Amino acid sequence: MIRNTTRFGLRNGRFGLQNGRFGRIRNEAGSVILTFAVSIVALFCFAVVAIDGAIMMTTKNQLQCAADAAALAGASAYNASDTEVRRRAAYFASQNFAVQDTMRACTINPIVDVVINRDVNDPWVQVTTHRTTATGDPLRTYFLKILDVAAGAAPTRSNTVDVFARAKAQLVDECGAMCVKPWAIPDRWHEQSVPPNTRFDAADGDWYDPILTGYIAPNDVGMQITLKMGQPSDATAPGQYNPIRLPPINKGTPIPGAQQYSDWIATCCPFIVAPGDTCVTENGNMVGPTIQGVQALIAQDLTAYWDGSKVVSDLGFSPRIALVPFYDPQKTPGSGKTEVIISKIGAFFIESVGPGSQVNGRFIQVTAPGTPCANNTGQSLVQGIHLIE
Repeated sequence: MIRNTTRFGLRNGRFGLQNGRFGRIRNEAGSVILTFAVSIVALFCFAVVAIDGAIMMTTKNQLQCAADAAALAGASAYNASDTEVRRRAAYFASQNFAVQDTMRACTINPIVDVVINRDVNDPWVQVTTHRTTATGDPLRTYFLKILDVAAGAAPTRSNTVDVFARAKAQLVDECGAMCVKPWAIPDRWHEQSVPPNTRFDAADGDWYDPILTGYIAPNDVGMQITLKMGQPSDATAPGQYNPIRLPPINKGTPIPGAQQYSDWIATCCPFIVAPGDTCVTENGNMVGPTIQGVQALIAQDLTAYWDGSKVVSDLGFSPRIALVPFYDPQKTPGSGKTEVIISKIGAFFIESVGPGSQVNGRFIQVTAPGTPCANNTGQSLVQGIHLIE
């Protein structure tokens, strides 16, 4: 007779199989509850990271964009007044949006949130944008209040969090620039001759320095100057009326031609011109192309004018504001096709083109993109704005 070793038993009202035998099934209900509880906590942690964390990062980026724009705008008015700096910063901040409880404009306090440093050696504007309780616009969150660290006590964490961003923009002298007009005028030197000479003469004790003797801001802002000579008696040398060919010969092959010269007066020359560049002069008066180009330029903003302290234009920034290179007067060009060495870039409001194609402009100080100078004095007629933090 074969014995059946499998035994059946009823224990606690349940059948089970253990080691080849049916027996009692272990009760694991408690461990499932514990696992579920831990999972819920983990899910909330993931929710905080995935939802609240993402909202905070997004808001931070949006506030940073607003701060950058506001700082750059404020720095663009650095040479005007503190009131204008704060107005521009606040306006441009408000044109940007960031999450609060929903997408809202980035409103700042122009007195508290805009800081202006008037140190001539370190000019900057700093702007802070915010979503904070102190400023009345905290960022709303969804899960941080649930994960309150004050265990066992009444909840202390609100459903809001503070986020802010800060940017600082600096106004710097620009030495190189694009969109210059195809003229080069001699910078100012210290004249020793009596009566004064119209040409630099080192033998007479004349000397030149771009800052110490040259045209600078704000001293020369508003001064009228001839940018392009019109009469042979005014030429710096026979055939030299100030037109040049671009680009500089150290940056490419200069492009000749009356039509190209005229077009670059009316529009933008795409080459960067900077101190140390060498430009070829355009030999001849270029009467027709000059008149054509300047008239086309003035026609873009006919009603603009100089009011004694600034350029007034219905367009805001007049296209008649032009950048023109200065050349080193120690190397004044002679007659015929020759070269000039660029020493710096000036800014002018183009007022008129007169008899014989003489072009008159007025010194101004502007902000424009370009190449920063090695030394920042604040006296350049062309300045740029750069974010420094």
